[in-house]
This record gives sequence, structure tokens and C-alpha cells, in this order.
Amino acid sequence: LPSLAVSVFNAIWLYLKDDISKFLFISSITAMVVFAASIILAFWAAIGLMRAVIAAGSSQPLDWKKLFSKISDLVWLIVWAALVVGLTVFGGNFLLVVFILIFAIWYNFIFYTVIFENAGGFGVFRASRALLAGRWRAMLWRSVAQGMILGVLSFILSLILTGLIKFLPLPPIVASLLVKFSPSLANAAILPLLAGSTLILYQSAKQNSIMQQSAPTN
Repeated sequence: LPSLAVSVFNAIWLYLKDDISKFLFISSITAMVVFAASIILAFWAAIGLMRAVIAAGSSQPLDWKKLFSKISDLVWLIVWAALVVGLTVFGGNFLLVVFILIFAIWYNFIFYTVIFENAGGFGVFRASRALLAGRWRAMLWRSVAQGMILGVLSFILSLILTGLIKFLPLPPIVASLLVKFSPSLANAAILPLLAGSTLILYQSAKQNSIMQQSAPTN
């Protein structure tokens, strides 16, 4: 029955495809309706067949009409549960991304804590996290802004290098290789800016951390 119903939907869809495809919204809604109907009908048939198998295995009489008409509540319960599970999985993935961002910003200054604070072992993690205690959101936005600005600068510099290479009287093979390497050359050119700006962020975090530790308490 589900396969037959979906086949009928598909047949109607193919018959009206040329007319419906002119209206993108109607086409999308129709595809969603067919997709949702196929899922619901598949759940319906699966529940009914499993109950029929159980009844046959226990030698119980089968009333197919009653069997399929009394499982509507179970179908909607499974649909609702599947929706909740899907949202939970999506939320879990989103929370995982948020956790990765927090983890990255917490331990963003490990390199500098090793160099300037002589931290060793797991102390490098504690030292880096202590710098951002209570201020990780602000530092996250500063780091994102820094990355975006330097990324745009690298992209512009890469375009400039590519344009200059095309104007130079170079052999085609050499020009092609230089064009391919222009993004790497641009990244290498802004590397001092990246190190310097990150060092400035570290010094700011370090100064604020010292000021917070030395502030008198009431």
C-alpha cells in the first residue's frame, strides 16, 4: 500500500511536472508533501506488518482492517519521536561546534605561555585558560575579527600578486606555477601580521589577568 500510494503520487507528479515546475514554490511544497507522505505510510506499513508477524507467530487471528486502522496513534508517536531525535542530534552537533570554539579560544595562547611563562606539561593548558577566565567571549570575537581581516587582506594580496604575475614577461610554465603559489605567498606575507596581532591579544589578556588578580576585594 505505501509503495502503491507513492507510485500514484509520482505518476501524478510526472504528468504535471512541466506545468508545476514553472512554479518553484509549488514544486518544492509538492516534493515535501510526497516525501512526508512516503515516510508516514512506510511507518504505518512497518508497524502493521510487525504486529501481523507477532500475531501469526502466536497463532492469533488476523483482522487486517482492524490491524491497520488502530495504529494511527503509534505512527504519530514514532514520527514525533523521530523528530525529537533528529532535533537532538542537530542540537548536539551545534553544541559540539560551540564547544570546539570555546576549547580553541581557551587554548589559543599555549604557544605564548610556553615561551614567555615557561609553563610545562599540563600547566600550559591551565595557564592559557587562566588568561581568558571570564573573558573568553570577548577574546573569541577579537580572534574571529582578526582572522576575517587578515583573511580578506590575504585574498586581496593574492589577487594583486596574480595580476602582477600576468603582466610580467615570464614563460607560461613559470607564470602558471607562480599563479598557483600566489595564495601561499600571500599567506607567508601576512604571517608576521598574524603573529603580531595574536601577540597583542596575548599581552592584552595577560595584562587584564594581572589587573584582575591584583584588584582589591571588598
